[in-house]
Order: sequence, then C-alpha cells, then structure tokens
Amino acid sequence: MNSKTESSQLYNDLFRKITHGEYAVGGAIPSEYQLAAGYHISRPTVRRVLEQLCKMRLIQKRPGMEAIVTDPDAKANEAKSRPLQIGTNLINSLSPHYTMPILQGINDIGYPIQFHKISDDTLNPAAKIDGYVLLPSNNIISEAGKLGKPTVCLNMASPFPEVASIRINNYLETTRSLDYLYSTGSKRIVPIGYAETPQRADSVSLRCQAWTEYNKGMKGSISLQNGLPSEKLTCFDYRENCQRFIQTIQDADTLFFFTAHSFISFTSVFEQFSAKPLKSYRIMVFDDISRHHEYDFLPCSFIQMPLEEMGRLAARHIHDSIFKPSKILSNNMVLPCSMVIRYPKEDQL
Repeated sequence: MNSKTESSQLYNDLFRKITHGEYAVGGAIPSEYQLAAGYHISRPTVRRVLEQLCKMRLIQKRPGMEAIVTDPDAKANEAKSRPLQIGTNLINSLSPHYTMPILQGINDIGYPIQFHKISDDTLNPAAKIDGYVLLPSNNIISEAGKLGKPTVCLNMASPFPEVASIRINNYLETTRSLDYLYSTGSKRIVPIGYAETPQRADSVSLRCQAWTEYNKGMKGSISLQNGLPSEKLTCFDYRENCQRFIQTIQDADTLFFFTAHSFISFTSVFEQFSAKPLKSYRIMVFDDISRHHEYDFLPCSFIQMPLEEMGRLAARHIHDSIFKPSKILSNNMVLPCSMVIRYPKEDQL
C-alpha cells in the first residue's frame, strides 16, 4: 500500500468517525502511536493526516497529548456573534472618491465590523485587533506583517511575503487611458497632479512612469516637467501656482489629472484665471469623480477603480484567515478598472 492510499484510508476513517459523532466534541482521538500501529503506517503519515484535520478545524492538537475533537461550527458562530476588529489608516483621511468607498466595501461583507484607527508611524502590539487593512506605508505594513496577524495592503504590491495586496495595475490603466485619448483626437495632453518626488511603488508614481514611457518620442507630447505637480496643488500658494500654469496651457486640448484631488483643486480656481472655459478641454481623471455631483455638468472621462470591491476582498481575506483558513484569497490580487466616458449634454453642444 503506498503512502497516499495509507493516508487516505486513515483520513476517511477519522473524518467519518468525527462527523458522525463516534468521537465526541471535546473527547480525545487515539494518539499518533496508536493510529500508526493500528493502520500499520508511519507516524509522519499519521501526523500529516492530523494536520489536515486541524486545518479543517475538526480537531485540535495539543503538545504531548492526544488531539481532541472540536466543533467545526464554533469559529463560524464566533464570527457571527462578535465584530471583526480591523485596524486601518483609511480613516485618517476620509475622502468621498477614495477611502470612503473602500470602507463601505469592508462594511458590506455581511459580518459586524469594528474599525480601529491607527497611525502611519507605529502599531500597538497589545491592541485587540484581528487584522489590518492599510494604505501604502512601508513602515506600518512591515510592522503589521511581523505581528502575525492577517494584513492587506491596498493599491500597492506588497514588498513583504506575509502581507497580502489588493491593487490595480496603475501602469496599464494609465497606458489604456492615453491610448483612448490619442486615438480619439487629443494632440496636446497636459499632465496635472503628478508626483514630483516619486516613490518606487506608489500608485501615482506608477502612473507617472507610464506617462513618461508612453510619451517618449511622441510629437507634440508634454513632459511631466512641463506639467503641474501635486506638490504645487497642495501648498499654501497653490492658487498663484495654478494662475501661472493656466496661462501656459491655452494651446492644449486635453487635461490629464493623476488624482481626483488634483482635479478638484485645479478646477476650483480655473475659471478665475483662464480665458477659455473648462468645458472646451477634453478631461481625463484617474479617479472616480461620479460622487462629486458638482461636476456632473462637465463632459469628461475618468478611471473608476473597484474601490468597494477592494474593501470587500480585504475584509473577506482577514475574516477567512481567522475563521476559514482553507478559503483565504490569493496574496496578490490585481483588479481591473473601468473607464467612464461622459459626453456633453445636448444643451451644452
């Protein structure tokens, strides 16, 4: 009898006896030595079978003692009876176009959730937290991974093997949006809100990389250095920065915003300083602006990230890591985006 057949026979017998109540919940099953002798198999083979039953939460192994039978529904009942404790830095900076949809997705998994606000600098190892859902911050992500609790990093490939990531392909989505703009008539596209000091794996930096490589050698293209960086949109004198910049783009036909925040900051002062109306430009925003209804009048296109789905998958990963470890998600998920194209209304043509 080969080892696979031997382990299958033992597994099938133990599974049947546990699920049919021959071994009662809380009672012990035969020891490794007794099972090895009774089935004429090696103890390592017995150990592999018991480990498989442990993963299914049918038994619990105890050092130096017999394994005991557990209630397979106990964890599921616990999951329904107490809130899932999630530590996150998402609530440090709430925004309707980014963090709030993710939080909504986390709340939608069908189990009670309790959020714990954490800083971007350090974690409290003593905090009663089940797992972490984090925006990119290498220091805090590394700390969370070392605590041994399920951790999900959003919108950045995780640099740590113990930390899962759920993200989009920022490089690919930027390339696709530029493909669309150039193929449908854009000639001079102005970059606004890019990262002047890029981080290696930051989402905006990946969009910048795609922009630079796409526009290499393209006639009439505008380099990032001739655009308006995000740093000049978030400083005290951003209005003056916008005013000076607007005077340089009168011959452009398309505005490309790297984030919704850059779009909102720039357009809030545009009409004050421009001789051309905003709607005379084609517009692409790399963020979902559908929740900003004050811009519903504006014909523009935007990249809609699956933020609520990111939140649902992150919460599900933490939940299943604790209560259903055999069903946890892949540690590296890449989700597709949607491009939403809004045309001018008839009365705006």
